Amino acid sequence: MGPIHARLRSPSNFPNISPSGEAKIVGSRHRSSKDKQMPVQKCPLCLEVKPVVDSHLIPAALFAYCDTPELSPIRVGGGSIFPTDRQIHTFLLCSACEDILNKGGESWMNPKFCTMERVFPFYDLLISGPAEEDEPDGGLYFAALNPRVETEKVAHFAMGIFWKASVHSWTRRDVTPMIELGRYSDQIRTWLKGEKPFPEGVCLRVTVSPPHRAPITLNPPMAGERTACRNFMMHLLGILFTISVGNQIEPELRSNSFSDDPNRPIIVSSRITGLLEAKLVKHYRGQRKTRAYLSGNKKQGPT
Repeated sequence: MGPIHARLRSPSNFPNISPSGEAKIVGSRHRSSKDKQMPVQKCPLCLEVKPVVDSHLIPAALFAYCDTPELSPIRVGGGSIFPTDRQIHTFLLCSACEDILNKGGESWMNPKFCTMERVFPFYDLLISGPAEEDEPDGGLYFAALNPRVETEKVAHFAMGIFWKASVHSWTRRDVTPMIELGRYSDQIRTWLKGEKPFPEGVCLRVTVSPPHRAPITLNPPMAGERTACRNFMMHLLGILFTISVGNQIEPELRSNSFSDDPNRPIIVSSRITGLLEAKLVKHYRGQRKTRAYLSGNKKQGPT
């Protein structure tokens, strides 16, 4: 499992909220390496050899949701839990390809995630449209029928991060890509560049938490349970993105698929928090570094 960033509780909350209801992104304390000399290497998106810039796996703007001037985000990963201001970044893409991802979905999505104040612009946009199915703990919404939701940008944002995780390890200790998408990685690459249609062997699904249950965490792409196909998940500040890749994607996985159904269905469910918590407890509770952190945090008292 990749690193997970979760914000500690603090009296001061940010990002601030703009008059439009979107999160006002402010800079974090992370110092970018963009002032360093840009290396010249092959950009994995355009496949050209040129200077590459300091690229982030998860957009840098999202880390402001998890950071405060007083406290650091908590990173969970590699068998440990510890406070850190480090973001997940490396020299990877050329400036033109960074711009493709930014304009393709990042700039539209970045200010719409859930804040610690439980203001959730994306959720508000989604439920402003009619519900196809309405249940006590959520419902089903057809985003394509809601002119306020730019569905192509939602898909481009999510697939851009999954793709970046498939072409780099995002760690200094390994050269193996964070996730293995096989031949579908290049098919996603050409779709991101607008050269080919969305790959038939890829299925994207989107689930949104209600604001009061939204986990304020950043969970980079990770492998899920393997079935007849390969499955991967990523959770970002109240929105769970999952993809399945392969020639034998089960019909139940394609049902309510954001990428398959032209209505672009999105499920609203309060179950995301429980699923994430269970996964974290199972994976990390017994780790030595985890126990050391929890023990030290307990001695400090509640935050």
